[in-house]
Parts: sequence; C-alpha cells; structure tokens
Amino acid sequence: MLYSQKLCPHRRVNEGMSQQPYVIAISGDSGAGKTTLVHQLVSLFGNAVSLLLDDYTEDAIYPPTLDWLKNGANPDEFITPQFVANLKSLRDRRSIIHPESKAEILSAEYIILEEPFGRSRTVMKDLIDYHVQVQIPPELALARRVLRNINRLEDNGYGEGLKEFLEWYIRAGRDFFAAVREQASKDVDLVVNGELPTDILAQKIFETIRARQIS
Repeated sequence: MLYSQKLCPHRRVNEGMSQQPYVIAISGDSGAGKTTLVHQLVSLFGNAVSLLLDDYTEDAIYPPTLDWLKNGANPDEFITPQFVANLKSLRDRRSIIHPESKAEILSAEYIILEEPFGRSRTVMKDLIDYHVQVQIPPELALARRVLRNINRLEDNGYGEGLKEFLEWYIRAGRDFFAAVREQASKDVDLVVNGELPTDILAQKIFETIRARQIS
C-alpha cells in the first residue's frame, strides 16, 4: 500500500496561498527517511522552507527514556523552545536565524518540518495544517539507522556511540519509538509507506496536498 488518507475537516485545505504559510509536518521513526522526504518536498513545492528538529537540540529538554515511558509517554515532556519559536516566526512571515549555520532563513508559502509527535504536543497542535506519518517496519528503521551511523564512523570514538545506541535500543528504544508512533497517529491526515522510494512518497504527498488546496 502506498498511502491512506484521513479527512480532517477542521484543518485549512482550501485557502491556496493564504495569509499564513501552510505548515506540513512529517513524523516517523528514526530511520524512516523524514529528513530526505522533507528536502524533496521543499523542492517540489518550490516556495518552501524546511525546519529540522535535529538542528534544535541545544536548548531542547528531553526526559530520560525509561522514565518517560513509565510515566505515561506524555509528548509535552519534550520541550523545544527555539524550534517552536522559529516555526511561529515563519508562520508570521518573519525571517529566522538557523541555530547552527547562523544563516538567515526567509519565510515561504510552505513550511515543511520534522515533528516526530505530529500534532500530539500541545504547543504544536494548532501550528500544523497537514500531518504526514511515514510508517516503516521497526527492523527496517533500525537497520537504516545503524547503516547511517556506520557510514559516519571516524577515528574519534563514534563507533562506541553506535554500540551505545544499540544497547539503548534493546533496553528502551524499541518501546520508545512505538510510543512516539502511537502518539503521532492520534491526529494524522496522511499515512505513507516508508518502504517505498522517497521520491515516490514526496510526489504523492505533493499531489495530495495540492489537490485538497484547489478543490
């Protein structure tokens, strides 16, 4: 199956080039291909800008994994102040400064972002117009993550980081990703099959959103 669509009538879909940019969130496990998909969607939409959550770790507050799972897996315990602030600025048509490159990023008609929880974090719920969840078998996501880490291996001890990641995955990571996936799936507009090539997924997402906007 390529995708399944859920209609959410409370979301903006027919406004075309509205006063505010149209925000598209991509969720999925680590290794699902979110970053690549975001970049391809930016290219397809043209007048678009990306926000990647991994670029905003400096001021982020993440709870210990096992404690978070034991305490009910509340998405709001993941706090990302600058990520949210920059998204709000872009929605208000104001430019932002990238936290790592320090480059100025101008707003655009479409904002495409990585948000593992989709709309499940209270602070994000009203900022997202369309949520796409990339679903992929956990073992494939893990294999992709391991290969990605292996490709980054250097002589600076990163190999130990890979070992620690696999130990964490066995201890808590599998349950963690399942909990995040469950939270994100509570309010989603489109589910796509992450086993398919990214360019096919990007084209389908692009066509689906544009069709809803012009209907």
